[in-house]
Amino acid sequence: MCGRFSLHLTDLAAVASALGVSLPPDAELPAWEPRYNVAPTQPSPIAIDDAEPTLTMARWGLLPHWAKDAGEGARAINARVESAADKPSFRDSWRAQRCIVPATGYFEWKRLDDGEREPMWIHREDSAIMRMAGLWSRWRSPGGERLTTFTVLTQAARGSVAAIHDRMPIELSKDGAAGWLAPVHTDAHARDVISDGTLNTEHLRAHPVGKIVGNPRNDSRACIEAVEPAPARQQLTFDELFGSGS
Repeated sequence: MCGRFSLHLTDLAAVASALGVSLPPDAELPAWEPRYNVAPTQPSPIAIDDAEPTLTMARWGLLPHWAKDAGEGARAINARVESAADKPSFRDSWRAQRCIVPATGYFEWKRLDDGEREPMWIHREDSAIMRMAGLWSRWRSPGGERLTTFTVLTQAARGSVAAIHDRMPIELSKDGAAGWLAPVHTDAHARDVISDGTLNTEHLRAHPVGKIVGNPRNDSRACIEAVEPAPARQQLTFDELFGSGS
């Protein structure tokens, strides 16, 4: 599960460029401040192909068009890649409304031997933007409210990330991201992109962070700064804690 992520950049034009998409031609995106702790139901930019590949703002937590209440989105912040094509909440978006969720890192909580959970920030070693595969939808409330919403696709954890959590977001390569956004409305296309365009974990690094990240009201650089490992883990080797990177 991915329940928090960071996008601590200020220039959305640079984010759009990194994703190979444009800024909206007919409207400016809202001012964007660095975000260190994006939480469910909060807005964040995503890349979609809606007539053309474009960056747009959306709320985290997918609402299918038939949802009765906006609160339902809080339960759909992640979609399992193994079942998204068949699950009613996600299957339409899987075929026709795929998106890229840019992030500078994401958080997972590792269970320690004593049962406690330690938050970890997982990010690229080169500090580049992560292209997380996602699904999006447009929803209209009975009262006329319009929302664009999204969810992050997850897969079984690989490599060193598996020592932290059993699930991880799907991070796509540059070509994989372009293929994921392509307006090809077939299940086979989506599966082929995931199969061929998903990155491995050699470039990922992780370090423990403070428990302040658990509170969505905390949104400062302190959320991603490394802290000393929990005492229960101080005897682990470097490779056991972070992965060998090989």
